[in-house]
Amino acid sequence: MKVVKLPKIDGDPVEEVSKFGGEGIKKCIQCGACMSVCPVAMAGFNYPNKKLFKLIILGQRREILYDPSPWACVACGRCIEVCTRDVNPFSVYFAFRRIQTREFSVPSVAEEALRNLYETGYAVTGNANIRKELGLPEVKFALNNGEALKEIRCIIESTEIMQLGILPRREMF
Repeated sequence: MKVVKLPKIDGDPVEEVSKFGGEGIKKCIQCGACMSVCPVAMAGFNYPNKKLFKLIILGQRREILYDPSPWACVACGRCIEVCTRDVNPFSVYFAFRRIQTREFSVPSVAEEALRNLYETGYAVTGNANIRKELGLPEVKFALNNGEALKEIRCIIESTEIMQLGILPRREMF
């Protein structure tokens, strides 16, 4: 049997992902259990967990660096429940998000969710005009507490995500 070794173009992505909290990727055997329950796979994104992990393991970082799939993860934790190897696919996905963020590869949908979270306290706010056109009742958000929003902003402002320039710098409360 002949083994083909693909060149690792950008260093060792497995070590890079491990450094950002996804060290479980080293235990992945590509069984696909995680993918069978993953909403990212069901929604048809290009790189649900198993496929993303395979490219990371093969050292094909550039292939996936600009893909929005990791940002579609809703952190439901189903992958963790079915993984027999204790990979914690959720953590690998989030580690790769950190790498993408560091490389300024944040998809526009993630930018919008971050802006919404910073401005309102909710990542997804819906569209009040469309709801009204459809005759749906107005959604009242529970977060009308100024202290809670202030806390959310403080948490966001204490992270490196502020370096991306997506969010406005505000005076501290």
